[in-house]
Amino acid sequence: MIYIKLIDHFWELDESWQFTGTETRLYFYLLKISYSQGWECCMRSDAKISSDIGVSAKIFKSARGRLVEADLIEY
Repeated sequence: MIYIKLIDHFWELDESWQFTGTETRLYFYLLKISYSQGWECCMRSDAKISSDIGVSAKIFKSARGRLVEADLIEY
């Protein structure tokens, strides 16, 4: 049940990091993609991901940076 543990961990960190809606949407998008690919590395372009979550490239990169800083994702 790694999926549930990752979700729980996200919400534990959210208490102190107070992730934005975009950061939350990005994390759960990446979680969904990773799970659907059998936990393989997500190989999608920045443009594809930002389009899929409905934000500009600048907003996407900022959200990604915060998730990296929080050690939720690697980039």
